[in-house]
Amino acid sequence: MDSENIGDKLNIDLIKRFSSPLCSRDSSVRELALTNIQKTVDELLNALTCEDTSEGIKIEMEESGDIVVIEKTCVDKLAMLSLYLPAILRLSVNCPFQDVRDKFLEILMHLKVS
Repeated sequence: MDSENIGDKLNIDLIKRFSSPLCSRDSSVRELALTNIQKTVDELLNALTCEDTSEGIKIEMEESGDIVVIEKTCVDKLAMLSLYLPAILRLSVNCPFQDVRDKFLEILMHLKVS
């Protein structure tokens, strides 16, 4: 398996894990997921201001399926944030749960201001 396919598989898996709890009918599960998503977005946004580009971690999947943690740069953090944005935008409009739509609109407004 080449590195591009591994990256695509990892990205798809990240988006699934990102959005799956938001499909729950249990509002407390959605609330916890939205809180975690807000924290993740805030951390990624704050990390973009770092001056030391060798700061942080990067997660990759090996051919064996093992996940490996390596150094992550600010550019990688921007890529990670960019990976989540389409899902946030889509769910801010199309999610059947009002709390999810409202929270994602709030996150998008925060990103716009930042």
